[in-house]
Amino acid sequence: ISIDLNGPDLQITNASAPSTGSAGQWLDFSYTVLNSGYSTASADWGDSIYLSTDALLDYNDIQLTTLWVSQFSPLEAGGTYSNNSSVYLPSDIAAGDYQLIISTDRWNSQGETNEENNTFALPITIDRYPADLKVITAQAPSSASVGNSIDLSWTVRNDGTAAAKDRK
Repeated sequence: ISIDLNGPDLQITNASAPSTGSAGQWLDFSYTVLNSGYSTASADWGDSIYLSTDALLDYNDIQLTTLWVSQFSPLEAGGTYSNNSSVYLPSDIAAGDYQLIISTDRWNSQGETNEENNTFALPITIDRYPADLKVITAQAPSSASVGNSIDLSWTVRNDGTAAAKDRK
């Protein structure tokens, strides 16, 4: 195997996300990738987002999404791109301290001079069920005819400690 020491080198130079998140809710994040190598990164690649109990990316981590970034390819030497997105934090994860790991070119689709600098970890504390929606009343007719509309009504209350959020 030959390695081109003058090739491209993708690395995440900056990333941000809230320091807290909630299981079962969406989390916004952003990051910037730089081609710090000496030649154009011409392959298409994907950037993957993980939730980890430590700052090291491994197969025990939970993959949250992959963002295919072909719209930024080819990326010239010294070129950058930024991405803003949201990920859904699984509702079945335990509360606690985690790392949100962003990994550019996660599957090594783009040959690089250094494959070891492709991740960026952000600390995040996750709580569980801060919003707790409950139906407290519901009304429906006792009978209905096929093909006809019926009137339904219900009241929902949030018994949780935070506002219920919808995806933006």
